[in-house]
Order: sequence, then structure tokens, then C-alpha cells
Amino acid sequence: MDYKTQLVIVAVIMLLVGIAAGYAVKPSAPQSAPNTTTTAQGQQSKLPNVIVIGGLFPLSGDLQTFGQQNSLALQLAASDINSFFNSSGLPYQVKVVIEDTQTNPDVALQKLQSLYSQGVKFVAGPMASSEVKNIMGFANSNHILIFSPSSTSPALAIPNDFIFRLVVDDRLQGTALAQLAKYYGLKHVVVVWRGDDWGDNLANSTLSNLAALGIDAIRGPRYSVQVSDYTSEVNQLASTVSSLVNKYGASSVGVILVSFEEGVQFMDQASQYQTLSNVRWIGTDGIAKSGKLIGDPVASAFAVKTNFTATISGTLPNPKYDNLTKRFVAQLGTEPISYAYNTYDIAWLLTLSILTAGEYNPDKVAKILPTVASDFYGVTGWAQLNENGDRAFANYFIYGVANVQNQYQWTYVGMYDTATNAFTFK
Repeated sequence: MDYKTQLVIVAVIMLLVGIAAGYAVKPSAPQSAPNTTTTAQGQQSKLPNVIVIGGLFPLSGDLQTFGQQNSLALQLAASDINSFFNSSGLPYQVKVVIEDTQTNPDVALQKLQSLYSQGVKFVAGPMASSEVKNIMGFANSNHILIFSPSSTSPALAIPNDFIFRLVVDDRLQGTALAQLAKYYGLKHVVVVWRGDDWGDNLANSTLSNLAALGIDAIRGPRYSVQVSDYTSEVNQLASTVSSLVNKYGASSVGVILVSFEEGVQFMDQASQYQTLSNVRWIGTDGIAKSGKLIGDPVASAFAVKTNFTATISGTLPNPKYDNLTKRFVAQLGTEPISYAYNTYDIAWLLTLSILTAGEYNPDKVAKILPTVASDFYGVTGWAQLNENGDRAFANYFIYGVANVQNQYQWTYVGMYDTATNAFTFK
């Protein structure tokens, strides 16, 4: 790499990592001064001209809608990065290789192994914590850097490995869900959840936080991720809720559904029970802003009747966020979930860290990435990571479903600030 190219790289990194803070919306945590590591002058570059970033997204399965949005986000980011390279005179290009995990941990591992055989050492995704858990052994053993936009299981918050997550873990979401139930005046809450690592951890966190607030926290049915008929579980839930309503009244009873998009089918079947239609329901980030839900008239009507709201971590809008939103709407016809914005920033963070390291080397990039992230302000705001390589701070946005001119839509309801433990409602 010649001296002129090095200077351009340094300028690019300073621009994107440091000066980008000029767009800043006040962060939840104190800002740190830019402190960017750069390649020493005269060092021979080991960077290939084509920087390959893999994508592991569920283009089918229980997170299909979200996977498609994240796939598009990675492609948009690559296009923007390449445009910036061209305008800056840098001799590099980012190429993305995207694989469908099918929201299946075993398939996710197979697809990662396939990417690795092609020489891919940096991957955006997977989305589900069960997928991340299943691939982490292979990733750590083979030094493949994984950067998930949405895996939130606290069990995966491990320091000094090759797994990074641009999202806070679910200990904060468990708090947000419990606080939301309290805000709604619920005294007795039944938690029902999908039976995998993510569901188990979030359900347990939610139940603990409910109990800590003095709310009667009831363990409802834990359903298998291998089935699509929830007759038995819905019947059990209806029986539990009916008993609570008879004792305490419908206004004090609620249901928290910890699900991915299979929750739409669960709500379809729950709508057949009047008792379940008379209490408030709350959902999580696995279903918030799901296109599948608002595309199902039965589940949508049930959501409206039960005042259904769902939480998902996100960032306050900023100029970069607004611009990307417009591009998503132009291509998809709808706004994406917040995790798609995370994927967009992940592509930039990986690229900047690889440029800073001066080579396509996960060992070096893993050490540099936290520093680059601490000074990076992207479409999702400040990207500060904690000691486990996970996003350090976030707020939770609350969305509900409304019937607007005979069309079901997700609507913004409010925000829960994890730093102040306070709600702001629209």
C-alpha cells in the first residue's frame, strides 16, 4: 500500500468514526473522545482488493420477514461503502455473500461452514440466539468474527471471544416488559414462550422482574419450536387466564408472549377464546413490527382487541437513520425493524475495523473493533460495546397494532429509557 493510499485510509477512518459524531443525538452514556488506531506509515498492506463479508440471515422460517430486511440492509451498506471507496480513490471493494439459515441452528452452522470454506472470515448475523449459540464453537475454533444484529440471550454475553452483538442483551428487555406490565396496571401476568435458549432466558428474566415489582408472575406454557399447532398450549393458557379473571377481573390480568413470528399463529388460535381476547397482551422484539402479523387479519384483529404492544430495542431517529428509512420504504414498502439498521452499521464497523487493522485478519480486528465502535456514530447512534462485545446501551421502543382505514399497521406508542427507568408515550 503506497503512502497516498494510507493517507486516504486514515482520512476515511477519521471521517466515518470521529467526525460522524456531528450528527449526534444525545446518547444514554457519556461520549468518549475519538481514539482511532491506524496502520503505521510505510507498513505493507495485507488487505485484499475485495473485502468479503458474509451474511447469515433467516430468509425463511420463524424470522423470515426480519431476515429479508436484514439481508437488504447488508446489501445497501455494501453499496454505500463501495461508493465511498470509489469517491475516495481507495482500491477496495466490499462483497457480500448471504446465506439462508432458515431460522434453524443446525442450518446456520452448515451455512457458516460453507462460508468458511469460501474464505469468508467476517459475518453479519445470525439473528436468533439459538443460531449464534450453535455456531459459536466453530467460529471461535476457526477464528471467524461473528457480529449479530439481534441475538439477545444473556447466556451469550461472553468476553474475549469472536462473537459480537450490536444489541443489548435481554436482561434489559426483561426489565422493560415487567415495567410495561406495571404501567398498564396489571397485577397478574402469565408468561408464555417459545422453547429455545432465547425464549427460556427472556421468559426467566421477565418472570423475575415481574416478581421483583410485586406482580403475580405465572409460568404459562412453554411451546416447542418444532410444531405449528398450539391447540394444547392455547387451551392451557385459556384455562389459567380464566381462573385469574374470575378471581381478580380482566383489567388486572395480562399475557406476555415471548415469540418469533410463529406468535402470529399462536394469536390466531388464541383469538378463538373469549377469555384470552378480554385481557391485555404484550409481545417482544421477536414479533414487534412483524409484517407477517399485520398481514394476518385474524391475528391483527386480535392484537387490536387485546391492546397488544411489543417492545424492541432501538435508537432515536437522526439524519442518517431517516435517510436509510426512506430507502427501505422505497424498496420494501414499509419501515424495517430496528435490527436491520444494526446490520447496516455492522457492515461499516467491520469494514472500518479491517481497514484499521490493515489486513483481513479476525484476530487483529477483534482487538480493534471495540475501539472503532466506541467512537462510531451510525444510523443506530453510538455503537459503544461492553466488556462482552455487546452493545452497552439502548432504549426500548413500544409498538402497537391499529386499524387505519381498514388496513392494519404498526404504530409507534412510546419509549422506555433503560437509563432513567421512565416511559415516554406518544
